[in-house]
Amino acid sequence: MSQPLITAFKEKEPIELVVSRMVSLDRVSFNRMIKSKDHQLGLLKRGYKPPKSYRALKTMIVGFSSSVIKEMTEKFKKDLETGHRFSVTSDEYTSLGNQRYMNVNIHYNMETFNLGMEPISASMNAEKGLKLLKRRLSKFGLDLDHDIIASVSDGASVMVKMMSLTKATHQVSETCKTN
Repeated sequence: MSQPLITAFKEKEPIELVVSRMVSLDRVSFNRMIKSKDHQLGLLKRGYKPPKSYRALKTMIVGFSSSVIKEMTEKFKKDLETGHRFSVTSDEYTSLGNQRYMNVNIHYNMETFNLGMEPISASMNAEKGLKLLKRRLSKFGLDLDHDIIASVSDGASVMVKMMSLTKATHQVSETCKTN
């Protein structure tokens, strides 16, 4: 008789989390998720009812994303009410498809919270970057001028200039300086 796996006793994760993780971390496309018999069977064997259409999958992931944003926003609000402030790191990213984004992370109490990416259309100067950063922070109930006390970037001139336009103390990453 074989030993049961320890994971069999673990509480079952919501399908929204499993599917979102497969799409975002494992880079499984919506099309593959819907059309692949192996992906569908894998979800069924784990006890889930897999989404059958692109629209159902998108609705599931967008709904899950909204609930995560709401949960993070509530956490940040509670932290702010107790007098805490945050630091931010931001960086430009260009995808394999040549799409540009600004990624934003919040740091607090030895934890990092990835707030996601804002799309960059065309070129980005410091003022446009600042607008994108403020927009991303505001989605989580954070205000750059009041809630952020420090920032770190890679030292790119646009990022240095962008952060010079804020009240936050700015530090260029030592790691990025040496590479």
